[in-house]
Amino acid sequence: MIKAQNLKFRYRGAHENVLNGVSLTVKTGECVALVGKNGSGKSTLGRILAGLTRFRVGEVTVDGHKPSNQPIGIVFQNPENQIIFSDIRDELSFALQTFSPSEIDLRIDNALRQVDMLEFKKRNLYELSLGQKQRIMIAEALAINAKYLILDEPTTMIDSAGKDKIHTIIRNLKNQGCTILLLTNAADEILLADRTLVLESGRIIAEIPRSRLLDQADFLRQHGLVLPTILQIAEALQKSNIDLELKDFTIAELSHTLINKIHHD
Repeated sequence: MIKAQNLKFRYRGAHENVLNGVSLTVKTGECVALVGKNGSGKSTLGRILAGLTRFRVGEVTVDGHKPSNQPIGIVFQNPENQIIFSDIRDELSFALQTFSPSEIDLRIDNALRQVDMLEFKKRNLYELSLGQKQRIMIAEALAINAKYLILDEPTTMIDSAGKDKIHTIIRNLKNQGCTILLLTNAADEILLADRTLVLESGRIIAEIPRSRLLDQADFLRQHGLVLPTILQIAEALQKSNIDLELKDFTIAELSHTLINKIHHD
């Protein structure tokens, strides 16, 4: 479990805090979305929770210990800012030097398989698309057997096909019990999460379970989120007195569900 209490943070030389008393809990096995406008403090909070940025006020624990002592994987918005080596094996084995070569190869193959990139194992990393590079960065976190995964706007720079692949990976990891904190401005990604936290001016101002997203549609709009297409459709159907249980639908699944519902009604 990731837990933060009364977390405050200000960059050196700044006059105002980026974080102003943030408290949150991400339970083991949960996928939680943290949304907010640019400058709300999402990335700063993610780096602190991953143990990459020091803070002075508040407390952060991961399973009761300091974040720096726990296997936490973090993936940033631009994968090219994380790449160290052009060789994929060298990149993924960078944090695995204490293991035997056979164990390293096993971990790398398993990680690449989880992100559907095993066939690219011998490719030059710099020759891949941004979406493929991002999948390699996720694999790098999986190779260390990270129990917790922090994804900082992982699809912002990726085309629609690449986004779909990342979303599939997130769903699969969630189903496997991986704990995920998804920092995002992409409204369609909130449907991947069990609940959504809204961060504004360094404070968490709301917590919305996925089952209540439709009820909070206007609130989400007020805080800069364009509703996912599926949520817009569900909202329109609700106004027409057609109620659907809100799930992590694809458009095709929603169409199939709607056709069946109309047929039975």
